[in-house]
Amino acid sequence: GITTVLVELYGGGGGGGAGSPHGDCSAPAGGGDGGGAATGEYKRMVLTVVPGTPYTLTVGGAGAAGSGGTFGGCAGSAGTSGGAGGNSTFGGLATALGGNPGMAGQMVWGANYGADGAAGAGTTWSIGGVGMAAGAFSSGAAMSSAGLGYGAAGAGGAGTSYSNSGSGTAGQPGAIFVSY
Repeated sequence: GITTVLVELYGGGGGGGAGSPHGDCSAPAGGGDGGGAATGEYKRMVLTVVPGTPYTLTVGGAGAAGSGGTFGGCAGSAGTSGGAGGNSTFGGLATALGGNPGMAGQMVWGANYGADGAAGAGTTWSIGGVGMAAGAFSSGAAMSSAGLGYGAAGAGGAGTSYSNSGSGTAGQPGAIFVSY
């Protein structure tokens, strides 16, 4: 029987925060951009298993995108933060954490410009030896998912001056690969 398996786990990527429209009643202003989210954690390890024992695998879901706010001068509404990515687990023996969400941009009533949302905090992971700091993508900047795919982070949405603000983008779901 099989007693060891090689497991690769990718946590789900967090969703990007939405931007917000400006909230100044009398002067031109710009709302804040939403923050970019964190990527899901990546783990690769050899695990000892017991032949004939069932193991439950849970794939981390994608973090939801933040919804853009509505412009309305003094009566507008702010955008929302993104959702956290889900954890990927292998039968209680290993867990790859989901990425934290990006925060919504702020309207900042009466100020010239809204504050940007904070990027999601996360782990540093690597694929093919290329390290990438998770959550280092703020001010609405999109993280490229090229070459990453599983557990990629969502981008923040743009803040606006006189229109509805941009929504964030959803993260990508995690994945689990098992070989023996």
